[in-house]
Amino acid sequence: MRQENTQYWAEIVGRIARAQGGLRGGLLPLLHAVQDEAGYIDDAAVPAIADALNLSRAEVIGVISFYHDFRREPPPAKVVKLCRAEACQARGADALAGKLEAAFPDVAFEPAYCLGLCATGPSALVDDRPVAPVDAAALGAALQGSAQSAPTPAAGPRVFISGDSASVALGADALADAFAAAGCAVVRT
Repeated sequence: MRQENTQYWAEIVGRIARAQGGLRGGLLPLLHAVQDEAGYIDDAAVPAIADALNLSRAEVIGVISFYHDFRREPPPAKVVKLCRAEACQARGADALAGKLEAAFPDVAFEPAYCLGLCATGPSALVDDRPVAPVDAAALGAALQGSAQSAPTPAAGPRVFISGDSASVALGADALADAFAAAGCAVVRT
């Protein structure tokens, strides 16, 4: 649901900006945190963000519009990020995208450029959970599973850590545990 109340956005931005404590170069982390909390970044939030970081509104809007991951409208109920990088394209991701969009009309599909699952592509992220190889059956199962037990995302930044045997042998599990203990949302790929 769209929230255009400037006071609502000022409260969210103010609380997050105070928590970041004047982080140098804090625009991107602030934008991510606002979107993580509210689901999108409304135009009504721009003045509060600009004031909190002593930036012009044009600078804030420029960054929001440059990065495709920032939403300026409330998100759809379900979003799936479908890998569109070269390896997944070679494995049929382009043709698959049309089939999945037709099979799941209530799901919004967004492009992602390399999820790091090239060997098992085409791949997708459903609620920050990797699905590879993805097809209509695998996506349906992932959507059904995510609807039943959607995890609460961690408040910190999102960190992607490989789960392949070489990475695990070099300590990926311990690294994932350390990031999780530090409050990061760890996505195993």
